[in-house]
Amino acid sequence: MPQSIKPPAACKPHELENFKAMLLASEQEGEDGLDQRIEQAELLAFYYDNSKKLAAIAALKHTNEGYLKGVFKKAGIPERNAVYPLEFGWFHILGEYRRKGILVSLLQRLLERSGGQAIFATVRLSDQEMATGLTQQGFVLSGEPYSRRDHRYKYQVYLREAAAGQDKDLVAS
Repeated sequence: MPQSIKPPAACKPHELENFKAMLLASEQEGEDGLDQRIEQAELLAFYYDNSKKLAAIAALKHTNEGYLKGVFKKAGIPERNAVYPLEFGWFHILGEYRRKGILVSLLQRLLERSGGQAIFATVRLSDQEMATGLTQQGFVLSGEPYSRRDHRYKYQVYLREAAAGQDKDLVAS
């Protein structure tokens, strides 16, 4: 299945619309300010099936200092918040494509493009596939489970430290 990883500015308008539509369908985000947040992401990942249907999305997002401090404080690890410039998130895969290695494939490609920077992710406690995929790629479970404002789910923070000796700028490809 073809993959595409690129900055939002390199995406065609229909790609951004499809990314947004899939993200909204996942119920991870509300529409308020979403276009701007997508445009501010570092990299967007698209995974297409053989008929060119969008099957999965993911992103490396720049962290907002207030959001980062809030997440780390809720998770009980506030002293760690300054060293994680990127967040892996907005991962969503259509049901019929789950358990086919797509999560790990997209995550690996995004990590290759991260330039070795430290990255964190927030994961619903119920999402064991995501937790396993992150752990396989060097993320470590950190802090305590916490709730967001809507209190619909409990979340857990996973951290991946910066790679030693690697350039901290994103790698173009």
